[in-house]
Amino acid sequence: MSSAPNSDVGFDRSQIAAVRKAWIEAVIHGDVSKLVALVTDDIVAIHGNGQCVCGKEEFKRAFLEVLGQVDVERVVPSSEVSVHDKWAIEIDEVDSSRILEGDDTPIDMHFRAVFVFQRQSDNSWKVARVMELLD
Repeated sequence: MSSAPNSDVGFDRSQIAAVRKAWIEAVIHGDVSKLVALVTDDIVAIHGNGQCVCGKEEFKRAFLEVLGQVDVERVVPSSEVSVHDKWAIEIDEVDSSRILEGDDTPIDMHFRAVFVFQRQSDNSWKVARVMELLD
């Protein structure tokens, strides 16, 4: 694992952990505006079903739909974050329940999510890519 010269990997990891904590809280509380603030303008999110959304507006529309159907119960962020220059990657474990249209019976789900973070010009970190990996 390497990092950019003059970069403090420990500081980067703590900033990334703060972004992930804010992300988890926003998902649990259904706060799409907060999620949108945590992503890059060119965000790409790939759902477990293969659906891909690109850009903040499409991301916002997709998350409004998904959060209406999903109750996230638990997210376990990875303790390992790999940082290299202006990029970082993390894999999380997620337990959630999903309510399908027309059926009030929750379906329990477990999946992994890959997060790719990008360092911004002000040295803060934002989520640039998200991929769901269904079990």
